[in-house]
Amino acid sequence: MLFSPLMPIMDYMLRYDYISEVLCENRNNPEKHCNGKCYLAKNIKKVFNENSENGTSPKDIKLVELVFALNEVPESFVPKLYFSFEIFKFSEYSNFYYFNHYKDFFHPPLNAICA
Repeated sequence: MLFSPLMPIMDYMLRYDYISEVLCENRNNPEKHCNGKCYLAKNIKKVFNENSENGTSPKDIKLVELVFALNEVPESFVPKLYFSFEIFKFSEYSNFYYFNHYKDFFHPPLNAICA
């Protein structure tokens, strides 16, 4: 299966906080900065071993490079969704004009006008 090595990576990214705080073998040694990469490496190795038994694993993939390529995983991996509540009317005529009121519009000093 082509996407089977991606499943442990997706699991690691989605459950990053839980894996780094609970399942990491080096959670008591914060100076190692493992953050659950040991758990990820075990799962990827297990998937590759299962696939190699079936004869579907590529031989030239280096597991160490794959794991350490994921050096930094953002705190919040879930993408933020931005919704716009504007309704666009698609027709032959589109009016793209809008008026913008500036409350802080520049007015010259009165002394400069009256002098």
